[in-house]
Amino acid sequence: MRRGVTPMKDGLWAASYWVPAAIIMSIALFSGGTKEWTGIILVMAAIAAAIAVAGMIDRSTKTVRAENITIRQYGFALAGRFFICVETGIPLVARFRQHMFLALKPLVMRTGVSYDIEGTITTTTRVMILAVPLSFATAIILGILAGPIFFAVVIAPLIVYAIPSIILRLRVMERKAHYEEESAYFLCYVNIMQTVGHDLYYAFEDLGKAGIFPSMEKDSKEISKRVRMLGITKAESLSRYAASHPHDKFRDFVDGYLAKITSVGGVPQYTEAKARFFFAEYEGAWRRYEKSAQEIFSGIMMIAIILPMMIMLSAMIGTGESLGNLMMIGIVISPFISMIMITMLGSLQPATGNSVQLPAAGIILGAAVGIVTYAVGIGTGTSIAMAFLAMAATNSVITRTQVRRASAIDRMLPEFMRDVTEMSKTGSNINHIITEQARRRAYRGYFQDIIEKLASDLRMGLSFREAAAHIRTPSMNFRFVMFLLERTHVTGGGTTGIFSMITEFVGGVYQAKEQVRRSLTSLSVIVYISPFLIIGIAHAMIGMMSGGLSGVDAPGVMFAGGADIGRDDAFISGLEVMAAAVSIPMGLVAAKISSFTVRNTIPLGITSLMTILAIEWTAQAIDMLGIFPR
Repeated sequence: MRRGVTPMKDGLWAASYWVPAAIIMSIALFSGGTKEWTGIILVMAAIAAAIAVAGMIDRSTKTVRAENITIRQYGFALAGRFFICVETGIPLVARFRQHMFLALKPLVMRTGVSYDIEGTITTTTRVMILAVPLSFATAIILGILAGPIFFAVVIAPLIVYAIPSIILRLRVMERKAHYEEESAYFLCYVNIMQTVGHDLYYAFEDLGKAGIFPSMEKDSKEISKRVRMLGITKAESLSRYAASHPHDKFRDFVDGYLAKITSVGGVPQYTEAKARFFFAEYEGAWRRYEKSAQEIFSGIMMIAIILPMMIMLSAMIGTGESLGNLMMIGIVISPFISMIMITMLGSLQPATGNSVQLPAAGIILGAAVGIVTYAVGIGTGTSIAMAFLAMAATNSVITRTQVRRASAIDRMLPEFMRDVTEMSKTGSNINHIITEQARRRAYRGYFQDIIEKLASDLRMGLSFREAAAHIRTPSMNFRFVMFLLERTHVTGGGTTGIFSMITEFVGGVYQAKEQVRRSLTSLSVIVYISPFLIIGIAHAMIGMMSGGLSGVDAPGVMFAGGADIGRDDAFISGLEVMAAAVSIPMGLVAAKISSFTVRNTIPLGITSLMTILAIEWTAQAIDMLGIFPR
């Protein structure tokens, strides 16, 4: 079952987009003959190789076969014996392992999946044992060759220590996002089952492998496994399930349900009321997201405006070395800041459930285009922007149809559910409703094609579940609704009130999402012009500091070291790379803000194109206007 976009997945995809840029920067550094950065790359490669080799030789295995049984025995190699001596012989390392175990155990319980804590702790400890001397050596080398700021590399082992916790927290975040996406529809399903006499445990067990509620289905296996293997009661299994659940409101629902079934009853009314509550919470989450996204957006623009001003001021009052370091920091740090913002947006954004498949073809093509354009003599900044433009254009061609289909379904689904609700009041079942609406051609575009396909399969004798299973759509809401209609048709359960509630919900969510999209899409225009802001501010400050700006008399202002950086090719090239590194990630953030996923690469393509135009034309435009005469 394909899942929708989650914070962790979107963050990883956003990071992968920078593969072409990293390749081009590496080629530029090597071809430029800069011994400092060549040394940096070689040292970093040596660290990565050492850690990878240590991981591979950590354990040796042999296979023992006895009759029909195959057993894998692990024998520790020399590296493994060394690590064991360090882990058991140094109290500080032993305390580190214990502290890490206590930190990870509660997180593992909240992920709801099996996780090898001991294996993770062992791997992390051994990587840190390797990383400590390597990071100190690297810090000394980089501090001497590239500047004192690189002594900060000594904190690298702390990053290694944080990685398992970060990964588990992201998994917990993903699980919570999936529950926010599934819970309201799941409770409608539970209510349908309640009306025909089936309890919550049976509802979980009945999900089986339907592929509609992936998180719920995964949990249902654990719930039933406790009953079968541990011999505990169904109620106790549900209670244990709720105790470690990361979603507070769903945990409260399960606890409340267990209390209801032991009291006076009224369970169907309780589940219906909770379904309405979760629907209202989901709609409200979209409205809260709009405000949060606007606040994060203001932070993005601060980076775009303040960073080039800091670079220019450093050029005036600092040294040439500090200027280079500050510019390199801006180039390296800006993409990471954007990735953090994308992950933050993902944690705040309600789950859409829409699955957009994106192959790696765009990344490969982008890297090729960037390398070719750099090889023919185009500047590094322009080559990076060209790589992203090619990648974005390729991915847009692949994803355009999926995005449009998901949008079309979300737009027509409320109208479809209104028709289902009204026709069900006359006693029509779902099969009759589908075939009748297909005959009337009641809907438009892609949604009408889906209804006609369902009707055709039903006329051929397929059951509604079989017909719905043949429909492949990127919209999770559509799959949820089809599952509920099928359960109602098969069990005879459900009420008109449930249909009315679903109708109100899909309409409310569509309106809320459209309001957010309209509100935040207008802000994307500022992102698109950000390359012109960055380069324009830089050239304007160059003009002011050199006395070249019209109406400004600053004959006594000198640049760092007395150099005229306004005509320094290396500085201008670095400025262009910085503009690409700052503005292009904003295209990813704009996609996340307005389209709810970085896999819609149209905003990235627009920002990349604007970056190319800004690099190639900003200086000429300033000259033509007479603002900064050369």
